[in-house]
Amino acid sequence: QIADHYALAGRNEPAVVFYRRAGAAAQRIYANSEAIRLYQLLLSGELASALSPAEACEVRLALGEVWRVTGDWAHAEQINLEAMRMAESQGDTFAVARARRALADVMRLQGHYDAALEWLTEAEAGFAASQDWRGVVSALWTAGEIYWFKGDHVQALSALERQLRIASQHDDQRGICEALDTLGMVYWSQGDWDQSLECCHRSIAIAEPLGYHLVITRADITIGNVYSSQKGANEAVHWWLQAGLLAQQIDDRQVLTWAIANIAGMAANCGDLLTALIGHEQAILLATEIGDRWTACLNIADLGNVLEQLHREKMAEFLYRQAVALGRALDIPSYLAGMLVDLASLLLRQGRATEATAVHAEAITMLARVEGRRLAGADRRFEADLLGVQLGKASGALTPDDAEQQIRGLLQEYAEPAQRAALHDELWQVAPTNQAARATAADLYRALYAGTAHDRYRQRHFELTAIALPDPPPLPDVSKLIPPRSPDIDGLLERLAPLLAQLEVSFNG
Repeated sequence: QIADHYALAGRNEPAVVFYRRAGAAAQRIYANSEAIRLYQLLLSGELASALSPAEACEVRLALGEVWRVTGDWAHAEQINLEAMRMAESQGDTFAVARARRALADVMRLQGHYDAALEWLTEAEAGFAASQDWRGVVSALWTAGEIYWFKGDHVQALSALERQLRIASQHDDQRGICEALDTLGMVYWSQGDWDQSLECCHRSIAIAEPLGYHLVITRADITIGNVYSSQKGANEAVHWWLQAGLLAQQIDDRQVLTWAIANIAGMAANCGDLLTALIGHEQAILLATEIGDRWTACLNIADLGNVLEQLHREKMAEFLYRQAVALGRALDIPSYLAGMLVDLASLLLRQGRATEATAVHAEAITMLARVEGRRLAGADRRFEADLLGVQLGKASGALTPDDAEQQIRGLLQEYAEPAQRAALHDELWQVAPTNQAARATAADLYRALYAGTAHDRYRQRHFELTAIALPDPPPLPDVSKLIPPRSPDIDGLLERLAPLLAQLEVSFNG
């Protein structure tokens, strides 16, 4: 109101001061629509002429940050570019560094990882020259996230540990909780679940008094991921639902998309394929709207998996191939390997062993590129190794005795119950007289189902024993994020066609 009063009186300089204060206040409490309105007001008409060059740059960066949060990444990229050019023309090293980091952040969200890293290198140098350690911390945070998305956990840990060290030296509480949050993501991906939970809970404890909801939602997602990896379906959905509902409140569409996608994935695991289908389609739509090509790519592959379980093999193959093309363009080898394994497995089940072998070979190449140790949620080395035996058997390259020997070798290498169940199952299929392998596989599937409620274990147990295990318990109510409806499966690809075309153009345009 004070700003409006000054503006109506034609006193633009004090109006600018109060509009900027109001915009910053709205931004702090995630009143994003109001913040956007105020910042755009400052950049138009007579108010714009009252801004100093430095102020005009700062307002653009503030508006770009709000657009980044709300998922309007194309506009955020455009206005950050404007801010960078203005700062360069002014010779303001610090402002140039801020603009480059902001631009890199938006570019990495859209999957332009290598270009983003180049901007970050320049931004970090600018911050260091200006002795702005908060800027250095923020650049390292973005770099750590990029390396995680690329599957390069060694580089991710290096950047994030450096971020945490510098933030701690300068008592930068925001930088500390940002680093801990993202370290939690990396540790989860490596299977260091206790360390992941510790980082996430520490991050939340610091972020809550700061009202830093963007960090809290992401930490909630990772905690859910850990519970999912540890087979706690209900606990995982609880944390994802909590993250999604908070993301709705602050208009954080990226985390909202992640929450919906993760819940859809758990629904598929527990046999609720229709909820899974609705959720993954919803996630693809949201991800494409905001330009989140990484999330869109993963959900296209996951939707293909759901369709395969619904016995829509042609549709599944089409989506697997779409996801593979996007994964290649994004250069995400660990995730691409999983998509290739799924596609090759589908082709093999259809009797297309020659095609499957070529796809499998690409998956092996991708896995060879993956850095770091264990990649929970993305590590498909076991499935690729087992598929290699199955392909050798199908093509005649391996005799039954050779296949049995290789499976026994894999039993020496892989110790997880799910892996051992699959290997004993395959051992029985190679040598049907080996009833001990069949019984061992069935026992493992029964125990896995009791601990996870994953429906595929129940189904395979029934196929081996003809004994039906109880239905899985229902998941928590997720209707606030995935409203129930009757999905039109036949029209799915037609609905997805414009989204897939938009994603393709984003790489080729």
